[in-house]
Amino acid sequence: MKFHNSEYGLSKISYVETRDMGQLGVLGSYPIHFHVPGNSDGSFATGNSIHRSFNRAITIHGAHGIYVGNNVAFDTFGHAIYLEDGTEMGNTIEGNLVFNTHAQEEDLLDAKDRTPASFWISNPNNTIVRNVAGGGRYAGFWIVPEKNIEADSDLCPCHLPLGEFRDNVAH
Repeated sequence: MKFHNSEYGLSKISYVETRDMGQLGVLGSYPIHFHVPGNSDGSFATGNSIHRSFNRAITIHGAHGIYVGNNVAFDTFGHAIYLEDGTEMGNTIEGNLVFNTHAQEEDLLDAKDRTPASFWISNPNNTIVRNVAGGGRYAGFWIVPEKNIEADSDLCPCHLPLGEFRDNVAH
């Protein structure tokens, strides 16, 4: 499910089960994908179940103000909850459970998919609270503020303050 530009309204997805979604190696083919909507205050993904995904679980790309809460992602390939390119700020990632994150061995979108994180945070200026990552092969939480972003932006996430990051657990 890909949600585009916020000028068409808010994106709200709740209590949906997805199984066997996402296409391995296909850019933008993720079970839930907020795609460059810009300011998205009021948009959310909450209470969803994403399992056996071939390409991530929930992706936020070029969006601000999205709430991602109380979702479960199980048995996924690639970064499960993924803030894509460093332009994402002011989002809240809260109370999610991500378990059993796998590396993509072939058809890689990006080299970093060889070492996936349950939560991949490319911009520190977000709220990440009360999440659980377990059973992943590499990292539970990976905060990687980029020096340069590929998007058409002068933003440098590596110089931004860390938002709220608390009560998260990785096993």
